[in-house]
Amino acid sequence: MKKILLLTSESINLKSGGGLANKAFFDSLMLRYPDSVDVVQIAHSPTDVDHDNFYFVPEISKAGQVLWLLRGRYHRLYQWMPSFLAKHGKEYSYCIMNASTYADTIDMMSDYGIKTAVIHHNYEVRYQMDNRLPSTLFGFTPYMVERNERLALNKAELNMYLTEYDKETIISKYNISSNLDKHVVVGMYEPRVVTDSFDNSDDLALNDKVLAICGSLSGLQTEQSVFDVFENYYNIIAEQYSGDFKLIIAGRNPSEKLVAKCNMHENVVLKANPENMFKTIDKAGIFICPVNCGSGLKLRIMDGLKLGMPILTHEVSARGYEQYRKFKWFQVYNDKQSFAAGLRNIVSLIELNGNLRNEIKTEYNNYFSFENGNRRFIKCIESFCK
Repeated sequence: MKKILLLTSESINLKSGGGLANKAFFDSLMLRYPDSVDVVQIAHSPTDVDHDNFYFVPEISKAGQVLWLLRGRYHRLYQWMPSFLAKHGKEYSYCIMNASTYADTIDMMSDYGIKTAVIHHNYEVRYQMDNRLPSTLFGFTPYMVERNERLALNKAELNMYLTEYDKETIISKYNISSNLDKHVVVGMYEPRVVTDSFDNSDDLALNDKVLAICGSLSGLQTEQSVFDVFENYYNIIAEQYSGDFKLIIAGRNPSEKLVAKCNMHENVVLKANPENMFKTIDKAGIFICPVNCGSGLKLRIMDGLKLGMPILTHEVSARGYEQYRKFKWFQVYNDKQSFAAGLRNIVSLIELNGNLRNEIKTEYNNYFSFENGNRRFIKCIESFCK
């Protein structure tokens, strides 16, 4: 067969939610089609390494970015892709886009007989509006984001989703009623090799008095959600433990405002930009995911599960983890009462079940391990690449 072209928005070496997701899909494709995958990477990272099968889209000036936006284009790939395809287009039969953002290039692919599949990491319009950061142009371009998302739904041969919620939401929002078999949930899973090591063994007791929150603290939705913990839930935690507890908050690039807030509480330990997230939180006994907006799958919950930690999560962040809601160690909250009840339930469970860490790790591996996730993803890709 001809080659597969993988478009990725983030560096596959970046230790972020998007980077880890891109890396997992890349690993699957390279394992199944080892000599037939090329990568076009739009964003750049200091950890990027040149490979023969990688192409990096050049950055453009700030003035060029503004001009490009005024022309109604959301990303620089649209400008770069025609010359790339003129040189290499006939080498490819398939393109897999790691975001609907780039769907305005699908017609370019079609001109070279290239079939396109799109992986929807989020309901993109909602994600952009919930993360008003420079990387999302402060949420000021919903028209262009919506246009490209619609193009993906109408023109791609296959649309894949990380959660059932995103699939149902997107299909409903865009009134998709035909070819529903081309819309498939593949879920998320860990990369083939997890580079961050950790020390906790299956028989290490869970310390319920150490709680952990982690994520990209520079992200607006994460920062706002952490402040929500301080405003509405911190006192509940303090009351549960009579003040005898530690809350670890770990992640990239916390704002000065968040640093100051953490410093106001002697029970809070802020770990900014940890080199190894697993080692930073692996002695905690309870994982809290407070993110209460956005879409997609909150990958940091996977960190807690991989470490065998009970989860206390906001209902928004529980999307994509529906298979775990039947377990007592996976508690979901949406207000102060359900948060308090969930925390009490987890503390009681830790006291009663000495094998809890091992049980959680087993359930994690049943779905999120590379072996099982790769099987789901490649089944879809093999059907697409017939």
